[in-house]
Amino acid sequence: MKLDLTEATLIGKNVSWMNLLSLDISMNSIGDEGCLGLSQNALWHLLQNLNLSQNDITDKGAFSLSQNTAWKQIEKINLERNRIGSSSVIDSLINN
Repeated sequence: MKLDLTEATLIGKNVSWMNLLSLDISMNSIGDEGCLGLSQNALWHLLQNLNLSQNDITDKGAFSLSQNTAWKQIEKINLERNRIGSSSVIDSLINN
């Protein structure tokens, strides 16, 4: 079973994973809306690794991730094999 944007949004609303260090939901179908749902999580302060490879994410989804200010410990966001084309979006992920 693959996750879609609805499940990704529900994961983003999770309030019991406050000590979450790593989240791998690669090879699903969350798309940009699923990224938006995940990016709205403000409780995963310890999150270090986020694997979203192969999820049909475009610049719009990647940009929504870059707007999250709670994930201050993030070390790696894997967005390989998506449809991200703008280097400015990648720069905003790196700089935030």
